[in-house]
Amino acid sequence: MVLAGAKNILVPVDFSRYSNKAYLYALDMARCSEGRICLLHVLDTELVRGVAHVETEERFLARMRSRAEKRLHALYHKHEDEGVQVDIIFREGKPHKEILKTAKEEGVDIIIMGSRGRTGMERALFGSVAEKVARLCTVPVLLIK
Repeated sequence: MVLAGAKNILVPVDFSRYSNKAYLYALDMARCSEGRICLLHVLDTELVRGVAHVETEERFLARMRSRAEKRLHALYHKHEDEGVQVDIIFREGKPHKEILKTAKEEGVDIIIMGSRGRTGMERALFGSVAEKVARLCTVPVLLIK
């Protein structure tokens, strides 16, 4: 089974309950396989720039970076005694592209990520990062609902 030998696991998180579930699943898998986790958050700068009219764009981006990095470290520290090596990675850009790029650079065996399971109009408007990753990735992608 491919999952049993997964030593390098990429877990992209957006801090939703779905990505938190995926992280917990990945922790269990990494513990069983004595593997490591790359915990990744991608700040979608294109999305952020679209709402930055309230204050200067760079100031707004700096605040969003700071918040996201704090949340990423808080998620790590919440589970740091699990006995699993976790590397924290923070990127900016289009989420699906940065996830694929990180998977390649880190040589991961599998990507485990949460999926909201959007359908219909919501999916048409917002797209699905998980779907894009699953479609374009060269390693297995496990989606956790």
